[in-house]
Amino acid sequence: MGCRQQGRQKNSAENEKVGKIEDSLGLKQYDCSFFEGILSRLSNSSSPTQFLDYFQKFTKLPFSDAVKSHLISLYSKDSKFLFNDFRVFCILMSKSSEQEKGESLWYIYDDTLKETLFNTQIKEMLSSIIRTSVLFSVSLAVQSLPTDEKLKAWEIYLKERQESLEIKLIKHFTSNQETVTKDEFLLRLNDRPEGLVTSTLGIRDQLERTQVIPNKFANPFKKMKITKLTS
Repeated sequence: MGCRQQGRQKNSAENEKVGKIEDSLGLKQYDCSFFEGILSRLSNSSSPTQFLDYFQKFTKLPFSDAVKSHLISLYSKDSKFLFNDFRVFCILMSKSSEQEKGESLWYIYDDTLKETLFNTQIKEMLSSIIRTSVLFSVSLAVQSLPTDEKLKAWEIYLKERQESLEIKLIKHFTSNQETVTKDEFLLRLNDRPEGLVTSTLGIRDQLERTQVIPNKFANPFKKMKITKLTS
């Protein structure tokens, strides 16, 4: 388990750029409970486009067409909106504290209130967090800053490390056990750096410092291609 310290290293210039793009979306003016109240009213929306139209109406957030298109691209599949993944997005982008975000993330998956999750559910949560931090935020920043070659290279660098970080974080939060209690999960949020998963800046900072875990079955003479992950 990591060290329980609150100190945080300075973010890279690229991470700061992406953070400013996230701030410009306006979600940080609201806390988790605000989004939970709205999302509970929209769970039966018939299409991703209708869902986002209603979401904007109730939140009064002025998403551009480019942002809406990006949200639909990442958070929909087979014409259905990926409701839980979008809830993760809203929680991460909110102004709530780490512990409040942690509890909200927990109850996305603990919908029967058993106070226990299987390691597969923890994996699903962490995967969604990483996807939002990179495939939404960094990709949106690259679209917004199309001439920034350093940012494009940084996006590729982070994507190469997504799977390795996911493995590391799953091990941290589950301790290789089949189930995790809510108290264990919230306690592990306090560890640094692995516990800092309620911050997209923190996730990207961890990705920057993550080494790629070699695939022993990979062909060492074949250049690896980077493909977009989907839910």
